[in-house]
Amino acid sequence: MALPSTYGDDQIRPIEHFHQLVEEALIVVGARLKIFFQNALCFADGLKS
Repeated sequence: MALPSTYGDDQIRPIEHFHQLVEEALIVVGARLKIFFQNALCFADGLKS
């Protein structure tokens, strides 16, 4: 009975690892988008004045 649980754990771990990578990538992309939009807004405000 140990084989199915070991096999199941091997199937779950890569999914958890992939989920963590995706989550970290989204955090990085989100931070860069926030900076981009802040810079774009500052640029637009500079054009108005």
